[in-house]
Amino acid sequence: MLETFLSVALAAPWPASAANAAAPQDPPPATAPAAQAAAAAPDENARLARLVQLAALLQDPQQDPVPLATEAVRLAGFVLWDEDRQVLAEPLGAPRLGLAITDAEIRAYTTMLREGQSVQRGDLIAAVDVLYQGLGAKGSVAPFVLAWLRDGTNTSNPSARALAVLLQALGNQRSGAEGRLDGAADVALDPLQALLMLRVLTEDLGTPLRRAIGRGEIGEAGKDGKEEPPRGPAAAPTPILDEPPGWAEDAYAGGITGLWGEVVGGLGEWGKGISNGVGKANALMSICKFIATYTFLRGEVRVEEPGQPLVRTKNSDPGEQRTLVARFWIDGTRVTDWMKEHRQIVVLAGLDLDMPKTGALKGIETEWDIEQDRHSSKYHLIQTVRGQPDISKVRTDGNGEARIQVEGCPQPKVLDPKKVMPLAKQVAMVVTPQIKTTEMQQDLVDAVTGAIGLKDGPIGLITPIIETLYRLEWKGGVRFVLQVRDWQPAESIGQLEITLRANGHRFTRTSSHQLSLARSLKFTDAKMNVAGVEPPPPPDPEVLKRMPPLYREQMEAGYRQMAELAKQRSFLSDQPGQVEFHQHDRELSVGEGDGCSDGTEEERTSWDGDAAIELGGEEAMLRGARFSIECDLEKRTAKLTQSLIAEATVVRTSSSRHRKAET
Repeated sequence: MLETFLSVALAAPWPASAANAAAPQDPPPATAPAAQAAAAAPDENARLARLVQLAALLQDPQQDPVPLATEAVRLAGFVLWDEDRQVLAEPLGAPRLGLAITDAEIRAYTTMLREGQSVQRGDLIAAVDVLYQGLGAKGSVAPFVLAWLRDGTNTSNPSARALAVLLQALGNQRSGAEGRLDGAADVALDPLQALLMLRVLTEDLGTPLRRAIGRGEIGEAGKDGKEEPPRGPAAAPTPILDEPPGWAEDAYAGGITGLWGEVVGGLGEWGKGISNGVGKANALMSICKFIATYTFLRGEVRVEEPGQPLVRTKNSDPGEQRTLVARFWIDGTRVTDWMKEHRQIVVLAGLDLDMPKTGALKGIETEWDIEQDRHSSKYHLIQTVRGQPDISKVRTDGNGEARIQVEGCPQPKVLDPKKVMPLAKQVAMVVTPQIKTTEMQQDLVDAVTGAIGLKDGPIGLITPIIETLYRLEWKGGVRFVLQVRDWQPAESIGQLEITLRANGHRFTRTSSHQLSLARSLKFTDAKMNVAGVEPPPPPDPEVLKRMPPLYREQMEAGYRQMAELAKQRSFLSDQPGQVEFHQHDRELSVGEGDGCSDGTEEERTSWDGDAAIELGGEEAMLRGARFSIECDLEKRTAKLTQSLIAEATVVRTSSSRHRKAET
């Protein structure tokens, strides 16, 4: 049976009971043996289902993300360390990945997750290429990364499979195709996805390099920048350097992305030409730590007087205007905390604990992304005031503040003031320090890393770190919700939103089947026709006494019947209003062929559909777009019924891959 975890939200927060049940306990003490942790590991389906559930819970602002992310990485086979490389908790799933995540990293990256920060998949690959090509490689890590994201759930290693499922489940929390990790189009990664991917990629690159250094096979750059001859224990009275530390356990031997073997083979060709191999190994080890410095970046948005809400007009004129101000600064207290937590990195970079700075992010361009209907401007609530600069390039002033002016959109139809009621609405927006231009990339990297004095230091470490951050184009913005007062011609208005996110997995020794569902249905500002009666006033007892018995009995029965009817109310959607539907489902089946060949069959299917319809129009009638709510006022229950005939494009591809002959 295909087991799934299903999350359905009817425009409401996560139920308290589910939230409480899902809250994990503190990690077990470091003395718990690995064998005990493995014995307590959940079965395969329960493990994957819990990872999908954790990915959903991590999006809930009412939940503490640190214990959720801690449980997730342990279920994926990671060991939990502190920054001094002491074990805090063993993996919850077997086998071990042989890789560690630190408690400080989880705190930093979940903070960035909740702040809405992100990085594009293509930019993350480009950043890793800086490190990869710095070793002497000529190509890119892109083929390895894309193959891992595409086929990672089909591995025979349950922990590597669990990691791939976790990465996919986190992506599925974003809308539609925007969350598909393995698609041809670029995709945004959240900070937790970026951390997990970088830990695997940098250790697949760095661990073989560190071990080669430890064996004395790679030299170190001398003071003149030229490579000194390799000096191992047999070539000098004492070893010159210990193996640089990393985030891999002794038994780690790659096997997740294929990059490990590429580096092991490549070092035979590049090794003697690698200048300052120690610095490059340390850079690979440190990059996740320096990405965490983006937690220094802080921001806020405010509305200047007269404040909120912004009020739209009831006619074709623009509504009220408001000035929005975004302020960005470097938080010196976070800099101090980071330097205390990352003691080894601070020493390695030659930083001084007295260096932390705080101050406004001056002269940086900001990008304002106002999240309104992407299908049509007809349903937009606000617009920018004419004559303003491009809101994707609004530069901060000396106080780190950037300003834009917005106004209420004119109504598409003139409304009768006597027949409308006020309606509270919201417009969400994200303001991000702009990093699309070369100048802005460098300014932002300088501002963040400059707060810790990261300007000089060991050239083998600092140069690749800065180049990597530069290519990464990390996006750290601030989210804001503007309150808008709108108007609607109706006495009762209905809003309905249903979101479905589901993942299913079935694995056998020779095959796998995966299904992910991403669907949403949203009715907005629908006029609701109300059916029902008001309870009649109770009959006068004195009047009843004077009635003949038969009449009195009929009067009382009629009153009881009307009172029962008054307990029911029905609400049926009508025009005006809108409905949107989105579907982006994926299915992947991989398994052995029919036995007549040595091939492995693979079939991929996608369902994609998007629709935006105005209620009351011909298309809405043809598609049966409506919803109703039947309420029982006495029992305090409601029954929801909705319908919509939607269309989706189905694409199915099949392929066969042949296994290599075994000897």
